[in-house]
Amino acid sequence: MKLLFGADTVPTSVTEQLFVEGNARKLFGKVCDIAKEADRVIINLECALTETDGKIAKFGPNIKADPRCTNALRELGVTDVMLSNNHVFDYGKAGLVDTMKALDAAGLPYTGVGENDTASRKPYYIDCKGKRVGIVNVCEHEYTYALPNRMGANPFDPFLTMQDIRECKKNC
Repeated sequence: MKLLFGADTVPTSVTEQLFVEGNARKLFGKVCDIAKEADRVIINLECALTETDGKIAKFGPNIKADPRCTNALRELGVTDVMLSNNHVFDYGKAGLVDTMKALDAAGLPYTGVGENDTASRKPYYIDCKGKRVGIVNVCEHEYTYALPNRMGANPFDPFLTMQDIRECKKNC
């Protein structure tokens, strides 16, 4: 099984239109050829896909992109999207919900977020070529993490995350 991982994928003001157009070749160059050889292409989407302007108060940049940026992800051959990071909640609940809707509409499964801290911890499994890979997608404790009464990203916890990894391993 060949897995290709891409970290911190985020359209910028310079590249956003290419993402919307689905121009993966211009964006990613030779990586497109490598992606075609992979059984799964797994990325960390380091932004919200939303048109809302309701950004949260935080230190550092609030990052968002046009929801149609999924066009380039599909063209690249992305199969799985990791969302647990420090920017997925930059535009609050509305931005996260928009991101989830955009990925759903594009047929791109995702993990690392949920309606609350329990739901965000749900392990993610990839079944491919008779093998199973489990992923526990976590982020640091900044502004985006889920709470018992707030949706968001799966926060790293030295005890719970290790428990999740052990549980995930049992199912692989």
